[in-house]
Amino acid sequence: MPKNLLAGAVAVASALVLSSCSSSDQPSMPGMSSSSPAPSPGQEAAGHNADDVAFAQQMVPHHSQALDMAKLVPSRST
Repeated sequence: MPKNLLAGAVAVASALVLSSCSSSDQPSMPGMSSSSPAPSPGQEAAGHNADDVAFAQQMVPHHSQALDMAKLVPSRST
């Protein structure tokens, strides 16, 4: 049962993260546009760049640590 609960929590968190990445009509920060020009030759497709890839790669160990901490909850709480 706890494994299913953890899997559900990860699924919900993933859905929230992915939904926050969707574009909207309003820019999320002043001075930023939600539309981006078409990538020119040599640029990565779909608007992703090296910073996006690095961020996603750095989030993997971050979330792994969160899962490790979640495993400690049953033995450290009532």
